Amino acid sequence: GEKKAEGNFYAIFRAIRGVEHNLLSDDDSSEKLMGLSGTPFYIPASLLAKAEGNDDNDVGAFSKYFTFPHLATALEEDFLDAQVGSTDNRKGWQVSAVSQPTGSSFDDARMTLAQVKTALESGTIIFNNIGAHIPHLASATLASTDALSLPGALNMYVTARGMRTSAPPHTDRQDVLVVQTEGAKRWRVFAPPTDGHVKPDADPFARGKGEDSLPLHVLLEGTEGRLGTEL
Repeated sequence: GEKKAEGNFYAIFRAIRGVEHNLLSDDDSSEKLMGLSGTPFYIPASLLAKAEGNDDNDVGAFSKYFTFPHLATALEEDFLDAQVGSTDNRKGWQVSAVSQPTGSSFDDARMTLAQVKTALESGTIIFNNIGAHIPHLASATLASTDALSLPGALNMYVTARGMRTSAPPHTDRQDVLVVQTEGAKRWRVFAPPTDGHVKPDADPFARGKGEDSLPLHVLLEGTEGRLGTEL
């Protein structure tokens, strides 16, 4: 149930904090989980299920915790805002509004499920700070902040089945912990470019966004600059 999932969110974030603390305390270890020098990692759903004491056929409390039908209900009950991202991996990631108000009333101004479905045909839908708007997602947001002792926000990304590129290569200003609750997605993680493609004047925390491009083919060239991580 929801209480079990809330406890599991707290437990996994607490475990991440514990591992990070142990790595920082180990004088012989140069590894980190968080920050610019952090190491990408993932935890399979089957391992999480076993940690919860479930059998091999149970995918655990995270799976189906929040699904597209949940989103459809939230769109009916609340005033949500979202953007749709571009998918050209040769250019910077650009976003645009999923919907615009057509009138002054609540029904005219709110985003609809039909608009979300239409936007999904062109790219990933981005719901920033959605944990502050949907009560069902608030527990995960609070668990992250409490267990990690760090400020956190919960964003939600919805991608249509079969979409080849969810988002072009880019960097973020914060550490990212992903919990996949429905479907499947392949993740590629790269080290920053160190050759002629370095842009000294570019914001290192916003590479590949807006007018700044971080083309996929540049990151795929050679092997030295790539972390070799696919999730």
